[in-house]
Amino acid sequence: MARRKGLRMKKEIERLRQLGHGKKTVSRILKVSRNTVRRYWEEETKAEAPPPIYAAPWAEAVEWKVVSEAISRGQSLSDYWEEYTATLGPAHVLKFIPYITFWREYRRRYPKVDLIMHKNYQPGLRMEADYKGRETSFGFIDRKTGEWIQLELFGAALCFSQLFYAEATETQTQCDWLLATQGCFRYFGGVTETVGMDNATVSVKKAHFYDPDVNPEYWKFSEHFDFAPIPTGPGEPTHKAVIENLLGVFWRWVRPRFRRRTFFSKAEVNRFIVDMCNEFNGRTQKKYGSSRRERFNAGEKEKLKPLPETAYEIAEWQKAKLHPDCHVQVKWNFYSAPYTLRPKELDVRVSPSFVEIFHNLERVALHPRFPDNQRGRYSTDDKHLPPAQQAMREYTPQKVMDDARLIGPETLVVVERIITKSRHPLLFLRRCLGIVRLKSRVGAENLERASRMINQLEIKFPRLSELEDIAKAPAPTVTKPVRRGKNPYLRGQMTWSFNQEENHDNTQH
Repeated sequence: MARRKGLRMKKEIERLRQLGHGKKTVSRILKVSRNTVRRYWEEETKAEAPPPIYAAPWAEAVEWKVVSEAISRGQSLSDYWEEYTATLGPAHVLKFIPYITFWREYRRRYPKVDLIMHKNYQPGLRMEADYKGRETSFGFIDRKTGEWIQLELFGAALCFSQLFYAEATETQTQCDWLLATQGCFRYFGGVTETVGMDNATVSVKKAHFYDPDVNPEYWKFSEHFDFAPIPTGPGEPTHKAVIENLLGVFWRWVRPRFRRRTFFSKAEVNRFIVDMCNEFNGRTQKKYGSSRRERFNAGEKEKLKPLPETAYEIAEWQKAKLHPDCHVQVKWNFYSAPYTLRPKELDVRVSPSFVEIFHNLERVALHPRFPDNQRGRYSTDDKHLPPAQQAMREYTPQKVMDDARLIGPETLVVVERIITKSRHPLLFLRRCLGIVRLKSRVGAENLERASRMINQLEIKFPRLSELEDIAKAPAPTVTKPVRRGKNPYLRGQMTWSFNQEENHDNTQH
């Protein structure tokens, strides 16, 4: 036998093979026999070939490509296995194969598995809540218009028992977020010590890894239900891995069932989702040998805090600057605040029943809220206004009257009457400022004309819109009498002149 070539010759054959040369060309370049080249060539080819995949005898009856396509469309592997085995006869070999064996065979062919480290939680300690990414197939059809209404899927889970709750909302705004969170507390029958959520603006005003700034409305919501909000680190979804995983598992499991039905309202969707949650929580988990509901009833239900007796009243926050008349505007009505805060920017919390005004996180005013169908109403606390005996000495009312005096006497009469005849000089100060500023839009002459007409009509507290409409209307033109001279071609003129002369003669006689 010929002596085997060394490692240098082997590497040279491999290099020439990678350059695209054939066996005949390589043997001619290296001046060795073709059999030698063929032997090294086949050894390299065998070394690069992947190891054969083990295949169970029963696995040949499964079309794994079809299974992979179903999984890529969002269907869970367990749901596909249940549907597939339901179509088989009772004597089929796959009827006797457990699901875990089927799962292992699938993972041998498609070994893409996400690795998430398991954490142990104490019962009643933590709940996680989040929205799933938008699913275009999740929604309903409006019966009246036939329009497709897109919905968002909210999910919450108890970390110890992994009891899951889901709800459909139209948006991801703060109102829907808080209502859905209240719904999950009612479904669980209690409140956990902490709640984990992401850094969305509905719950976190400013994200920070060490010191996040929680949204003020969500902070009051947490105080009402007595839990501690724990935002995740920015860009760290694994900090709430329980709900991230359960939302995906639940949606993959419920998606085929959801597609088989047609819904015509959000209420129908939510009734279906609650039924699916009950079934999902009652399914036995092979990992634990029990269902989520069983683990919840056995070890976590008694650890939850009781729900508050009153429901939380969801409100909105807005910024408002205190006007010189000591009022802030909320929609179309006005609410007073201490005059010492003029003209600072305040935080206003607007709920369906009350309007709360805050300065540096301290509440400085509380008013009952006027209905939205009422406009131009004032809610004034006398303690918020300056002393009555100093009201007329303040700069602002006197400055308005000085500006009105520069426009004209009629405008001054209107402004002075509004300030002096009202219950308080600052009550209609905002209206007087608007009247004075009409000069820049309609002109001083037109404003004087409108004020003169208001004074003639004796309107005690005219509105700004009334003065503006009169000032913008065209001024009435004064028509002069027509004087005609003598015209010989005008019919009836001679008769008129004759009668006039005859009357003149009679008066002389």
